[in-house]
Amino acid sequence: MKKEQPKKVYISEVKNLLITSKEFKNGKVYGDEISLAGIEEVEWENGEEKCCIGTAIPVYGVVNKDNQILTEQLPFYFNKDYTISAVKQMNTHIGEKQKPYKVKKGYLFYPQSKDE
Repeated sequence: MKKEQPKKVYISEVKNLLITSKEFKNGKVYGDEISLAGIEEVEWENGEEKCCIGTAIPVYGVVNKDNQILTEQLPFYFNKDYTISAVKQMNTHIGEKQKPYKVKKGYLFYPQSKDE
């Protein structure tokens, strides 16, 4: 199983969180922007972010039709494939046509210490 590496977390110009997923030598950065509206995949130029505030590790959870994380079981998985498998198993036991369970991506955030 491949372990997810910690991603850098920045503050954007509009005070949202920017979490890097890929950085290229040409200055392009890809990642997720977290705002009050949710998580959106974005692209920006290296240097557009304000300052690094810590690191984050992607985690995945199972959510119900109301977008609530199921906490009766393990609330987060560190491997997306495990979450997909759990969702498939849970949805096979539902009699309705509409499958209520989905995968939701989130992050565990580790703030940068003042010493760094």
